[in-house]
Order: sequence, then structure tokens, then C-alpha cells
Amino acid sequence: MDGNSACILLIEDNSGDALLIIEMLSEFPGRYEVTRASRFSAAFELLERNSFDLVIMDLNLPDGNGIESMGRIREKSALPVIVMTGFFDERLAARAAAEGAGSFIVKGNVDAVELDVTIQKCLKKKDHS
Repeated sequence: MDGNSACILLIEDNSGDALLIIEMLSEFPGRYEVTRASRFSAAFELLERNSFDLVIMDLNLPDGNGIESMGRIREKSALPVIVMTGFFDERLAARAAAEGAGSFIVKGNVDAVELDVTIQKCLKKKDHS
């Protein structure tokens, strides 16, 4: 993988949502390499076999239980995690942050530039920790 590209694991079961995130990130050629998993089980396998810089994950997947699954990913990889959800819930956002999420975004309420800024902030925090 290119040393200048950030390798992102996108955990999202909805193909339309995943495609939207991938399209947004493609607006920054060479900056991101995205691998998608549609289930937590597949994500855990990918984390064991590959090197990633950051995880973007939906909390609502058929084989996961939200914040607990995010915690398992953080334990396994210590990577920054951006939590993505369909609606804003202040308590959920606070809980995600308390469990180590680097950021919390709402699907449909973020554009490519905001997503890029969010990712870059999380990567900078990772580099400084």
C-alpha cells in the first residue's frame, strides 16, 4: 500500500451507504484506499490479515451490537474509529466517544470535505498518541 494513502476499513452493510462513502473519498485521489466489510465477522477477519489506518463503521449491522462491537474492534486493533449512524443521538455519541470513537458522523449529514476533515483529524490524533 502507498505510504501516502490512508488505508480505511469501511464496515457497512448497506450497499448504497457504502457506495456513497467510497464516492466521497474518491474525490481525494490517492489519499484513501478503502476496503469494505458488510459484517463485523468479515471486518474482524480483515483486521487480522491486513494493516489499516482507520475504521469507519456503521453501528447497526446484522451480526453486531453497536458500541460493544466498536469496543471489540478497538481492542483488536487500537485503530481510530469513526462511528457512522443513520440519526444523531446525543447519548449514543457520548457513549461512543467514551468507548474510544474518534468521531461520530450521521449518514446523509456529511459531505466529502467534512468526511475528509474528520478522517484527517482522527489520523493526526493517532499519529500523536
